Amino acid sequence: PRAVWYGVTFVKYALHKLWDLEGEPATPMLRGHNVSGEFDRAIMRLDKGVKKQVRYYANYLRTRNDRIKLYGIVGSTDIDGRRDLHAALVHDHAASAGLLLSGKQADSALEAVVESGMTLFDTDVGFVLDE
Repeated sequence: PRAVWYGVTFVKYALHKLWDLEGEPATPMLRGHNVSGEFDRAIMRLDKGVKKQVRYYANYLRTRNDRIKLYGIVGSTDIDGRRDLHAALVHDHAASAGLLLSGKQADSALEAVVESGMTLFDTDVGFVLDE
Protein backbone atom coordinates (compact mmCIF):
# COMPACT_ATOMS: atom_id res chain seq x y z
CA PRO A 1 0.00 0.00 0.00
CA ARG A 2 1.23 3.41 -1.01
CA ALA A 3 0.43 4.97 2.37
CA VAL A 4 3.01 2.67 3.92
CA TRP A 5 5.93 2.74 1.50
CA TYR A 6 5.49 6.40 0.58
CA GLY A 7 4.42 7.67 3.99
CA VAL A 8 7.08 5.92 6.05
CA THR A 9 9.79 7.04 3.63
CA PHE A 10 8.58 10.65 3.85
CA VAL A 11 8.27 10.63 7.65
CA LYS A 12 11.81 9.27 8.12
CA TYR A 13 13.22 11.90 5.74
CA ALA A 14 11.19 14.75 7.25
CA LEU A 15 12.11 13.84 10.83
CA HIS A 16 15.79 13.73 9.93
CA LYS A 17 15.52 17.21 8.44
CA LEU A 18 13.22 18.78 11.05
CA TRP A 19 15.11 17.31 14.00
CA ASP A 20 18.40 18.46 12.47
CA LEU A 21 20.04 15.07 12.94
CA GLU A 22 23.73 14.65 12.18
CA GLY A 23 24.75 13.82 8.64
CA GLU A 24 22.60 13.76 5.58
CA PRO A 25 19.40 11.72 5.56
CA ALA A 26 19.31 8.66 3.36
CA THR A 27 18.28 9.61 -0.16
CA PRO A 28 14.55 8.89 -0.36
CA MET A 29 13.87 6.56 -3.26
CA LEU A 30 10.37 5.70 -4.41
CA ARG A 31 9.91 3.30 -7.30
CA GLY A 32 13.54 3.82 -8.23
CA HIS A 33 13.34 7.62 -8.32
CA ASN A 34 15.10 10.10 -6.05
CA VAL A 35 12.29 12.15 -4.47
CA SER A 36 14.37 14.32 -2.13
CA GLY A 37 13.40 17.50 -4.02
CA GLU A 38 9.70 16.66 -3.81
CA PHE A 39 10.04 15.81 -0.11
CA ASP A 40 11.99 19.03 0.60
CA ARG A 41 9.22 21.06 -1.03
CA ALA A 42 6.57 19.19 1.00
CA ILE A 43 8.47 19.91 4.22
CA MET A 44 8.72 23.61 3.31
CA ARG A 45 4.95 23.71 2.73
CA LEU A 46 4.15 22.28 6.18
CA ASP A 47 2.35 24.70 8.45
CA LYS A 48 4.67 26.55 10.83
CA GLY A 49 2.73 25.21 13.82
CA VAL A 50 3.08 21.62 12.61
CA LYS A 51 6.82 22.05 12.20
CA LYS A 52 7.05 23.46 15.72
CA GLN A 53 5.13 20.50 17.15
CA VAL A 54 7.30 17.98 15.31
CA ARG A 55 10.51 19.72 16.39
CA TYR A 56 9.35 19.57 20.01
CA TYR A 57 9.81 15.78 20.02
CA ALA A 58 13.48 16.10 19.08
CA ASN A 59 13.98 16.88 22.78
CA TYR A 60 13.39 13.21 23.52
CA LEU A 61 16.25 11.93 21.36
CA ARG A 62 19.26 10.60 23.22
CA THR A 63 21.71 12.17 20.76
CA ARG A 64 21.59 14.05 17.48
CA ASN A 65 23.11 11.05 15.72
CA ASP A 66 20.18 8.78 16.59
CA ARG A 67 19.06 6.75 13.63
CA ILE A 68 15.37 6.83 12.82
CA LYS A 69 13.98 3.32 12.48
CA LEU A 70 10.45 3.17 11.15
CA TYR A 71 8.93 0.10 9.59
CA GLY A 72 5.64 -0.15 7.75
CA ILE A 73 3.90 -3.43 8.47
CA VAL A 74 0.83 -4.55 6.57
CA GLY A 75 -1.24 -7.68 6.37
CA SER A 76 -4.84 -8.76 6.20
CA THR A 77 -6.70 -9.21 9.47
CA ASP A 78 -10.04 -10.45 10.72
CA ILE A 79 -11.15 -6.85 11.29
CA ASP A 80 -10.42 -5.41 7.83
CA GLY A 81 -13.09 -2.90 6.90
CA ARG A 82 -14.21 -2.45 10.52
CA ARG A 83 -13.39 1.22 11.02
CA ASP A 84 -15.07 1.23 14.42
CA LEU A 85 -12.67 -1.44 15.69
CA HIS A 86 -9.66 0.24 14.10
CA ALA A 87 -10.60 3.53 15.76
CA ALA A 88 -11.01 1.78 19.12
CA LEU A 89 -7.55 0.19 18.76
CA VAL A 90 -5.95 3.54 17.98
CA HIS A 91 -7.66 5.22 20.93
CA ASP A 92 -6.72 2.38 23.29
CA HIS A 93 -3.11 2.51 22.13
CA ALA A 94 -2.93 6.30 22.47
CA ALA A 95 -4.37 6.10 25.97
CA SER A 96 -1.88 3.45 27.10
CA ALA A 97 1.42 4.37 28.67
CA GLY A 98 4.79 2.76 28.09
CA LEU A 99 4.04 1.01 24.81
CA LEU A 100 6.97 2.47 22.90
CA LEU A 101 9.67 -0.07 22.17
CA SER A 102 13.36 0.48 21.70
CA GLY A 103 16.54 -1.52 21.36
CA LYS A 104 16.21 -5.26 21.91
CA GLN A 105 12.46 -4.98 22.61
CA ALA A 106 11.88 -3.39 19.21
CA ASP A 107 14.08 -5.99 17.49
CA SER A 108 12.14 -8.83 19.17
CA ALA A 109 8.82 -7.30 18.20
CA LEU A 110 9.99 -6.89 14.61
CA GLU A 111 11.09 -10.53 14.47
CA ALA A 112 7.66 -11.61 15.71
CA VAL A 113 5.96 -9.60 12.97
CA VAL A 114 8.15 -11.14 10.29
CA GLU A 115 7.49 -14.64 11.66
CA SER A 116 3.73 -13.98 11.55
CA GLY A 117 3.85 -13.75 7.75
CA MET A 118 2.90 -10.08 7.47
CA THR A 119 4.54 -7.99 4.77
CA LEU A 120 7.33 -5.77 6.00
CA PHE A 121 8.46 -2.69 4.10
CA ASP A 122 11.99 -1.60 5.00
CA THR A 123 12.46 1.98 3.88
CA ASP A 124 16.23 1.73 4.31
CA VAL A 125 16.49 -0.68 1.39
CA GLY A 126 13.38 0.49 -0.44
CA PHE A 127 11.61 -2.80 -1.09
CA VAL A 128 9.46 -5.45 0.48
CA LEU A 129 11.39 -7.87 2.66
CA ASP A 130 10.49 -11.50 1.96
CA GLU A 131 11.97 -12.83 5.19
